[in-house]
Amino acid sequence: MTDDVDPDFYRRAVSRFASGVTAVTTVADGQDYAMTANAIASVSLDPVLMLVSVEQEARFHDAILEAGVFGISVLAADQRPTAAWLATRGRPLHGQLDRVPHHRGEATGVALLDDALATFELATTAVHPAGDHSIVVGHVRSVQASERPGRPCSTTADDLEQRSDPRRPGRARRAPHARDRATDGRAAGGRSVWSSIWLRLGLTALVLVGAYLALALWQGDRIASGTQVAGVDVGGLSQDDARAKLTSEASTLATRPVTVEVGDERVQVVPRDAGLAIDVPGSLAGLGERSLNPADVLGKLTGGSERDAEVTVDRTKLGDALSAAAGTVLESAPKDGSVSIEGGNVSVVRSTPGQGIDAEAVAEEIASGWPAKTQFSAPVASRQPRLTNAEIDRFVRDVATPATSGAVTVKVDDTSAELSPRQLATVTTIKQSGGKLAATVDGAEAADLLLEQKPDLTVPARNAKATITDGKPQVTPAQDGKKLDEAKLGPAVLKAMTSSDSRTVNAPVVVEKPQVTTDDLKGIDLTSQISEFRSKFPNTPSNKVRTQNMRVALAAMNGTVVGVGQQFSLIQTLGGELTPDKGYGAAPTIQGGKERAAQGGGVSQVSTALYNAAFFAGVQLDEHKAHSFWIERYPAGREATLWVPKIDNKWTNDTDKPIVVQSFIEGDEVVIRFLGQRKYTVETSSSEKYNIRQPKTVRDDDPGCLPVPTNIGFDIDVTRVLKQGDKVVRTEKETTKYAAADRVICTNT
Repeated sequence: MTDDVDPDFYRRAVSRFASGVTAVTTVADGQDYAMTANAIASVSLDPVLMLVSVEQEARFHDAILEAGVFGISVLAADQRPTAAWLATRGRPLHGQLDRVPHHRGEATGVALLDDALATFELATTAVHPAGDHSIVVGHVRSVQASERPGRPCSTTADDLEQRSDPRRPGRARRAPHARDRATDGRAAGGRSVWSSIWLRLGLTALVLVGAYLALALWQGDRIASGTQVAGVDVGGLSQDDARAKLTSEASTLATRPVTVEVGDERVQVVPRDAGLAIDVPGSLAGLGERSLNPADVLGKLTGGSERDAEVTVDRTKLGDALSAAAGTVLESAPKDGSVSIEGGNVSVVRSTPGQGIDAEAVAEEIASGWPAKTQFSAPVASRQPRLTNAEIDRFVRDVATPATSGAVTVKVDDTSAELSPRQLATVTTIKQSGGKLAATVDGAEAADLLLEQKPDLTVPARNAKATITDGKPQVTPAQDGKKLDEAKLGPAVLKAMTSSDSRTVNAPVVVEKPQVTTDDLKGIDLTSQISEFRSKFPNTPSNKVRTQNMRVALAAMNGTVVGVGQQFSLIQTLGGELTPDKGYGAAPTIQGGKERAAQGGGVSQVSTALYNAAFFAGVQLDEHKAHSFWIERYPAGREATLWVPKIDNKWTNDTDKPIVVQSFIEGDEVVIRFLGQRKYTVETSSSEKYNIRQPKTVRDDDPGCLPVPTNIGFDIDVTRVLKQGDKVVRTEKETTKYAAADRVICTNT
């Protein structure tokens, strides 16, 4: 016999197996389906489960999977014709139960056969592919047992095929020939006895197979009881639970110090910080795998074993940690030298030998013994430092000296900027690892230095904007930008620093995508207003620069689209610093509680109007700061200053649609509107002023001193209630504390 079993021969052999006979039924889309089955088994008592095996090519297969419910009717011996009919291949689907007495189950609505010895209604809980069949497991929802007399129908699959008749059940079959009936009584009796024996053996085998399958299904991916990994008991757990438990324990073990005896002293290293970790997936590999192999099924019952954890080790990091720890207790420990670049000059400290440990050997011992072992020893002997002077000389020759020999030029197309040796020193870091020196250049810091010199090395991405001009919506398309690729810039600058050929870098750039694209503006309703706030300002000739600053800021913000879930930043929207090249001039601001002229003075009034528009739009308020003392043209406790880059005004669009910000000056008012879809209605209230603080008279001899109108200081509470219909969704309360605006006497003249 070979491993390749002939399917037809196998079918004939299995057909000799005697078993009970059932009718399995289901109903899908109002159509009844039925089949004869002897491949059923009781699986579990808690919960109560049964299974049936269904051929995947049978029409019953798709029906039972779609329905999710099925019934089992245990047939009596006198229902053999029904069993034969439902086993007939090619019988019509419609009407196949018309002449089979049946009724509907109350729990599932499937057909259950009348006069069956027992009926079961089940809801499908699992389907397991098994070759060309599927094992369908069901949770028993209803059980009925008949008290009618009669023996159960039992047969072989071969017998059912011989008895299956394309005619309806109940029709007469051909009577046996007289010679067929003239059989020796003893032989007939012998067959009857043997049939009974084989029937009982078959039923016993079926029960055992069912119990075995039930056990295997119950075990699933559970790990054998008693199994331990690195001393952690994972027996009886599923793979997911075992992974979670071992991960938690591994985290604890990684923070538990390892002790190393160094001569007469003891030092400790923390595994997590020294490159040691438990490989959880590797440690659990092969445990809890699903299997029907008897050895595996029984092995899970009889108990598991203990196994060591799989460990990942960064040996260089571990060796460095051991050397550093030993150096803290050895007075004459080997000392690693160093190389640094300061102010464009190279500084060298030579390494010196001394009494030390063989860090590599100890690291290897720890790597093979941890976490089962946490105590180790490290003999002390005369040692050379890990960083040799030869390595220091190599690094100075090949890296440090060339790096400080001159500036590095960075180009983007036709624009270029230089990094001087001093600047290169500030962005370069030198580290030693495993006895080797290496330099790295911080690409982000290098980019900042370059952009301070030449901002046009990059082109900022431009968000799409939506504005209303002469009552008509106008869309300004989005535009891609380009920025320095900081991740690649650092290595590129380092290569140029140490090159003997060229100290010029063609800077790597990446495309910067706008946060709001032109497509994002499609479908935006520019006629639906969520909120509007107007803030009156002093429109006098003496405030001309202040008014101009507000116009510039409002123009930069006008038409900004804030997508759903996107955060708005006023500083970012204005492009950062409020510089003269952007159109800003010097006007009064509040600095340290005193008025001073500064670039962009007056933009705080724009910030206040914006804050109130966001406040009444009901959006999420993220960041703002009130002025240090109250300015009477602003709502007390409901205003916001701006100071680039430290004090911003931020809010998040938590509505369901994008928001378009309109901002402009109308007469002597700053006007800011939010257009979009309102999510909440807003109610607000303010407390009375309390904790009143009286102003004082102060003298200020600063050349930039400006007189300030005096005012009291006080505390005030502002409450915002967000509602949807009559339901209060959220209530927010903020307390603002204002200092008194002292009477200032300028003594600078």
